[in-house]
Amino acid sequence: MSVINEILARFGLTEGDLDTPGHSGELKTLLDMQSSIQKGQVSVESTRQYLASMRDAVEKELIDEPEFVRVFVFKVENRKQIYLKARLKNYMLLEAYLSSPERMKEMMENMVANIKRG
Repeated sequence: MSVINEILARFGLTEGDLDTPGHSGELKTLLDMQSSIQKGQVSVESTRQYLASMRDAVEKELIDEPEFVRVFVFKVENRKQIYLKARLKNYMLLEAYLSSPERMKEMMENMVANIKRG
């Protein structure tokens, strides 16, 4: 059993669950990461490339996701879009962390300012 299958089994998931809407490209990314780890090729640059590919995938999904959904006659915020935005922000913070400490500090200050505004 591969490392990926062991991790997925712990969470009650299968490889098929990673290629569903909302998770597109994650199986390929995990397989790429696993091969890099096995070859001993994990580096800051490979991590940056991984983050960039995941950010791009989330951005593409976010574009296609409506901001609101209708439940009967009510207009409700789309929770999937909220989760995608949170993932995108996490990827952006990690990229900033890897690129430069100053940029990371600036992004963290912006996050705290947004939290304070409510």
